[in-house]
Amino acid sequence: MYFFKGLFARLGFILILAVTIRLVGGLFSPAHPKTEMPTVDMGDGSGGHFRVPTQALVSSSLAAPLDDPAMQTALDIVRARSGGSLGNGDGAKMEYRSSAGPVTLTASEVQAVNNEYQRLKLLPASVPDDEN
Repeated sequence: MYFFKGLFARLGFILILAVTIRLVGGLFSPAHPKTEMPTVDMGDGSGGHFRVPTQALVSSSLAAPLDDPAMQTALDIVRARSGGSLGNGDGAKMEYRSSAGPVTLTASEVQAVNNEYQRLKLLPASVPDDEN
């Protein structure tokens, strides 16, 4: 009888230890972050969908098509700032289509082009020169 009493005591201790480890591990698990990244549903072209982080979508989207004259000007400004070439930096490279041909940009260049485009859109359309 003493054998079973000791066995049950050990098994009880192991059970309590296992439940405690499971609860503490569940609270601090890296697999379930406290703040999840916001995502957007995107179609995959075959009827299915997948989730894309919102930040990734924002950093890879151009503010306007490359055929827009203001976007072409913004692209030329960023190209001139980077020494005449685009798409040579570190990180992911994205290719955009335009009537002049494909343009490869990094995420930082996309952001710079979008910022220039927004700046150009805020400028007055035309300022007449003073004629003296």
